[in-house]
Amino acid sequence: MKSSIRNITFYSTLDKEINLKNSRAELAIKRTKQANANTFTCQGLVVSFNGGSEIKESDPLFKQSLEVAEEIVSKGGIVLNGGRPNGIMESTGRGAGEYCLGVLFPQLQDRQHKYGQKIIVSSPETRLQILTEFPPYVIVYPGGIGTVQELINAVTIQKHSQIFGYPYSPTILMEKSWFRLINYLIKANYLKPEYAQKIIYFSSVDEILDNIIK
Repeated sequence: MKSSIRNITFYSTLDKEINLKNSRAELAIKRTKQANANTFTCQGLVVSFNGGSEIKESDPLFKQSLEVAEEIVSKGGIVLNGGRPNGIMESTGRGAGEYCLGVLFPQLQDRQHKYGQKIIVSSPETRLQILTEFPPYVIVYPGGIGTVQELINAVTIQKHSQIFGYPYSPTILMEKSWFRLINYLIKANYLKPEYAQKIIYFSSVDEILDNIIK
């Protein structure tokens, strides 16, 4: 488990500050004295879930992601997601309960799931940053074009880490169906293999937990 402290400055309006703790994880989002400047600070087992809002409760991936979120919290972790009441956001919010942070922007604030805490940031871009760049672990389930954006952004941060020394690249875990897309990008020379070599593909609960809980 990655236990080093991450302290990242980002710019956005916030509707509130956040302070969330479990036995093996801490997460705080605080305003600074500079206008619209904030800090995202986390340590320990902080895991972001990304995936389609279209995934139904009858889908095995709904049950799987709920179980993973439950296990993360039972091991002392904290879960982040997109805060909406459907798909992977609903399943992982339900699994994490009070140890969930849902991240939304103003146009989504009237459609929130009922679990844990929520924060409203200024834009979709800031929400994307918080969910795919800042946490030490980023999990990507199947989804539509919004999930593709989340996936690509997480991989881009891996690239920036290798090229520019960006200090906070996450461990990325992708559901196995994403392999074909990543492999296509590599074969078409749109993505260098070294930028994808740290991606972990999973098909089961155990394959996720074995890579984030040590």
